[in-house]
Amino acid sequence: MKHTIYALSTAFVSSAIAIVRVSGREAFNSLKIITKKDKFTPQKAHHCNIYDKNGDLLDNALVLYFEEGKSYTGETLVEYHIHGSLAVIKDLLSTLSQMADHRMAEPGEFTRRALENGKLDLIQAEGIADLIASQTSNQRKQSLRELQGEVGSKYIQWGEKLKEIVALLEATIDFSDEDIPEETYSIVNNNISLLITEMEKEIINGKKIKKLKDGIVVAILGSPNVGKSSLINYLSNRDVAIVSNIAGTTRDVIEVFLDIGGFPVVIADTAGIRDTTDEIEKEGVIRAIKKSQNSDIKIIMLDATNFEDSYNNIKDFIDEDTFLLINKIDVNPNVRKINNAYLVSVAEKIGLDKFENDLIKKLSEITATYENPVVLQERHNEILQNCLSEIKLSLDNNHDIIISAFHLRNALNNIGKILGKTDIEDILDIIFGKFCIGK
Repeated sequence: MKHTIYALSTAFVSSAIAIVRVSGREAFNSLKIITKKDKFTPQKAHHCNIYDKNGDLLDNALVLYFEEGKSYTGETLVEYHIHGSLAVIKDLLSTLSQMADHRMAEPGEFTRRALENGKLDLIQAEGIADLIASQTSNQRKQSLRELQGEVGSKYIQWGEKLKEIVALLEATIDFSDEDIPEETYSIVNNNISLLITEMEKEIINGKKIKKLKDGIVVAILGSPNVGKSSLINYLSNRDVAIVSNIAGTTRDVIEVFLDIGGFPVVIADTAGIRDTTDEIEKEGVIRAIKKSQNSDIKIIMLDATNFEDSYNNIKDFIDEDTFLLINKIDVNPNVRKINNAYLVSVAEKIGLDKFENDLIKKLSEITATYENPVVLQERHNEILQNCLSEIKLSLDNNHDIIISAFHLRNALNNIGKILGKTDIEDILDIIFGKFCIGK
């Protein structure tokens, strides 16, 4: 029999309100003891006193009671909405620890019980973790698609198609002593080919969606003292990089996470690109070049007051994923123009609006957000690749339907692993270990 679990579901800091959750068979009994009340209406907030283990008044709180089957976990669940005093929190948790069959919850255990009790599938559970971790509006939207079941629905559809194909093959095996119509193989192969096309498309799209989860890498390149650090401070709306008139101030790659237009961006301020005999600065230049090669977008800055030198230092790095900015036009408004370059002054905030709008458009193209993506986790990608391999193997068997059925059943099992509909105990600890304690 499972223990009744409890945990603080809000941060352990002084605040106006804190929430403590209790889930399990004994949750209602401990509620009656702590409040010295016997009657509670389910799904309704009750304003009442709560008492510590000695029977002394602990706090005045709102309490919600959820019946088994109608709660987040699927079990009897109680929420104590208490004042966010650290003393109150500690005393309530201590009181719960004295209750029969109660123990502190492990990370993600509330959500794990929701999964085990059929309140969520595994993708929805992962969506909760992603939603909690989301830092931008677009990350939030994608996480909600996981949570609302939009992602899982496509896996379910694929699973149903696989079941239909396997059923057809199994029926054919049962009547193997009879002539098998040639169109049976054609129907099976056509359906399998359609599945392969759909899955391969989603794997490609999933790489773009992963950028939305992990962040789009943007590298800022240019000669020393061209204004790279000033630009990153402008995009950040705060001073995160050192700004100095001394060339070579930035010696290493400085990375900052930004929310630009709702898109997560890891922006890298790099060392100035130039020939140098300084060993430390030279290493900084090497790292800047490496970062640019591994970035999704490059922002290359040129100096309007020293255009030819700054252009010659950096011209070899310009490609189709480059935004070219000619900075300091407030000092030299007559600088030579280059096609597709933005004429800007970061110091005076001139010409930056159009650049920023175009940057957001590029971020949108890179992530290419889809209404119903399926590859959102590295786990999904790995299992879907295995599923796809099994499906392809089912075609390569010279019409041996027994082998085809074997590989398709393996593919179906892989779909089940993604949804949590098969024996996946070995991955549950990894997934739920990423959750916070009160979730």
